[in-house]
Amino acid sequence: MTDRPGWYADPSGNPDTYRWWDGTNWTRWLSDDQRAPAPTTEETADLLAGDAYAEAGHDQPEIRLPFAVGITIGVVILAVVLLGITVSITSDRLPTGPAIDPPPRREQAAVVLYDQTVPGYVAGKVRMNLPGAPYNCSDYLGQLRSGGDQGFTCDIVVHEEFTDGRNWMADTGFGMVPAELVVKDDLKETCRKVLGQLGLHGYENVKLINPKFKAEPLAGITDPPDEAMKVSGTVGFRVPGLPSTSSTITFVVIKLADSGQHVVFYTDYPNDAPKEVVAASDAALKSLTARSR
Repeated sequence: MTDRPGWYADPSGNPDTYRWWDGTNWTRWLSDDQRAPAPTTEETADLLAGDAYAEAGHDQPEIRLPFAVGITIGVVILAVVLLGITVSITSDRLPTGPAIDPPPRREQAAVVLYDQTVPGYVAGKVRMNLPGAPYNCSDYLGQLRSGGDQGFTCDIVVHEEFTDGRNWMADTGFGMVPAELVVKDDLKETCRKVLGQLGLHGYENVKLINPKFKAEPLAGITDPPDEAMKVSGTVGFRVPGLPSTSSTITFVVIKLADSGQHVVFYTDYPNDAPKEVVAASDAALKSLTARSR
């Protein structure tokens, strides 16, 4: 190859293309005219990568990075900026992935209360309206015939001083089933024990005959997994001087799954009770609920 600088046919084989030969090496300069003027020294100094040049008023030459390196640095800076935006956006998003159930909430122990705004009785989520007239209802805790001392009672005299100055009553009760009567995971057996208490208390020295009772789940007054069971039936007796010969006993036991506690409501009235007593007892029973509001 000649040592004379000039435009020569491009060695890459491109037709009608000429590349500048500087006398020693092929340069980057191309032209479609072999008679084009030679590239100026100023243009070469400005555009060739890696050249040093001094700006006006500066004694020290400034190092200019090669063009390709400059592009690479720009891309890296842009990537860092985009990464920062992505991290910022991602940090504001809610966590994704499969839902994890929160730990089960342990319900606090139910406390039996008198609610004068209804008026009615409450034990945890279980509530009911007072039987109303002609019943006389307590607003303080006391002993229940069904067992335990955490409950409220309502009663009415049906036969006054029938013998030896005694009164024969109709009554209702609402409160907690004592722990000693609760049979774990067996609501029906718990009801059996409650029925035993109702027969034992209130019929002292009275022989009970021909008891007929049935137990059945009571739907519609609880939300699962709470449960309710209703027991209803009659029991007979013969007491000198007493017109009544049998009683109708109905009660409901509600199991609160979260706390494991049981709530009871019962009614007990004789076969010759006034219809107002029967109606008030039934109305109170129908008002019983343990469902969420």
